[in-house]
Amino acid sequence: MTSEELKTKTKKFSLRIIDVVEKLPNSISGRTVANQIVRSGTSEELIIEPYAGQEAIGSLFLKWL
Repeated sequence: MTSEELKTKTKKFSLRIIDVVEKLPNSISGRTVANQIVRSGTSEELIIEPYAGQEAIGSLFLKWL
């Protein structure tokens, strides 16, 4: 997978996360859950992007375990 393909996939994933969050209820608990989902679902792009093309993603995740 090239760096550009990885970037495209993570952006699409982030947009799907936002679509899901938009369907949550607009209550205090719904907003709390929505905020957490958006933060965790869109942070993947910030975590993976600097390493794209430098090493295999699988080995990168193994380092974090």
